[in-house]
Amino acid sequence: MIRYNGRRRIFRTAGNRDIIYVAPQRRENMDVGQATRWVKLIVPMLRQDVETAVLSHEVMEAQNAVIPPGLKGHRTDFVNTYGAIQNALVLKLAMDVARVFDFSVGRPIERQDMASIPVLAMLFRTGSVKETLVENASQWLSGVEWAGAEDGDRTADLQDIALELEEDHRLADGDACRSAINDFLVVNDRVSDVGSEEGLALARVRAFRNRRLAHSLFNKEPDEYPRYSDLTMLLELAKKAAALSSLAVEGLNVNFEEQTSRNRQNAEGFAARVLDGLKRSPD
Repeated sequence: MIRYNGRRRIFRTAGNRDIIYVAPQRRENMDVGQATRWVKLIVPMLRQDVETAVLSHEVMEAQNAVIPPGLKGHRTDFVNTYGAIQNALVLKLAMDVARVFDFSVGRPIERQDMASIPVLAMLFRTGSVKETLVENASQWLSGVEWAGAEDGDRTADLQDIALELEEDHRLADGDACRSAINDFLVVNDRVSDVGSEEGLALARVRAFRNRRLAHSLFNKEPDEYPRYSDLTMLLELAKKAAALSSLAVEGLNVNFEEQTSRNRQNAEGFAARVLDGLKRSPD
């Protein structure tokens, strides 16, 4: 008797014992061109997901900083609603963080379809992808543009100086790309180390996401629930990784601190208006 379950074939013997045979995965070769195209698709998606996580975090932090202290000495019937909103933001932040560090365990890179930090790290380490991206970065400068002079007015010495400056700029762009990729891989490796503080934090967040957020598994309680400090630590690492990948692949200098400041200022303004409304509500 044979039953099929994906790659698993379950044979029932005469003694009613099951023998499970797992067929080997079919592996395909991913060429450098395809891997590079995937990198270019993932990087902006990863940056947008981190921006979303930053917004969730700052809205939650701003409300905690403004509303509870501002309600001291006041009675309100909306405590449960406030608590529900904050709880929803914490759960959303947990989902946001889990998503940017997501990947499918045991799958080869050509079957990974998640725009995440681990998958991007796999792609950076595929074949000559890193060197291809470094070469692409050296072409970010389109060339020297001359202003206020005709071609014939430039001396050979001036032309040579301009070409030397252009080459130096191209080499610097390539070096910046290579350095950003290497730093990105360091961040990924810190989180991938299952015994590290970062790896343990991610394991708690993933277990919570898989067993309580995405699913409600009655017989698989998370071994340990994530701490709020896990979310903030992983968010900081995600911000660093997204900024490094944006620099390496797109030549963008992304400053998440500016976004953090804008989000916090806007969220505090909103929280102040909510607080004012709560104070005006009848006791």
